[in-house]
Amino acid sequence: MDLTRHFSRNRPSLFGVVVGTSLCAALIAAASANAANLSEWTAQLPAQDGSSWTDFKVKSKKNQRTKKFNPVAIKKVSVAFLELKCSDQEPTQTSFTWGQLKAGGGLPEQIPVRDRKFSFSHSGGYETGDGPFKFTFTFSGRVPRNGPPTGTLRYTTTFPRLTAPPYDPGPDPENPAPVPPSTWVQARCDSGSLGWTGKRLPPGTL
Repeated sequence: MDLTRHFSRNRPSLFGVVVGTSLCAALIAAASANAANLSEWTAQLPAQDGSSWTDFKVKSKKNQRTKKFNPVAIKKVSVAFLELKCSDQEPTQTSFTWGQLKAGGGLPEQIPVRDRKFSFSHSGGYETGDGPFKFTFTFSGRVPRNGPPTGTLRYTTTFPRLTAPPYDPGPDPENPAPVPPSTWVQARCDSGSLGWTGKRLPPGTL
């Protein structure tokens, strides 16, 4: 009896196992993709030089009854070069990511979307040697069935800043009055409520 031919005919095919495993993995990946997806968005923010923006992702899940995707969460929010007006008349800018906001603790992984709307507010801060740093970030909006997401954003903060008093030449420009020393003040800064409209980004941009 030709045992070589017998075992060749009856042993399982390694190629078949590999193909079967790959097919299962592909089916699982396809099922996951059909169950949820992520879209990526950017939105320009009002600024004097037009260089302020916010980026975020919208997570959607498929409704098993209607077979349509509905938004369920906002993820990975970031803000870049946001311009703030301050009480000491010295403007400033700020930039931050969701990870940096989370570093202070008490922040969820994502912002829930209910009835296509979302609203989020987070406050944090810490003490410095020259005074407290505090902030509040609010981000709200709507993800319509058709068209881009829209909403508003606002960032307020107080922090210590070294300021110099205005120069006073006095009555005699050739003999100006002494300039008082610089002092630390608590600057209060506010972006104001800024409207935004999202613009779709190619997958994998963020």
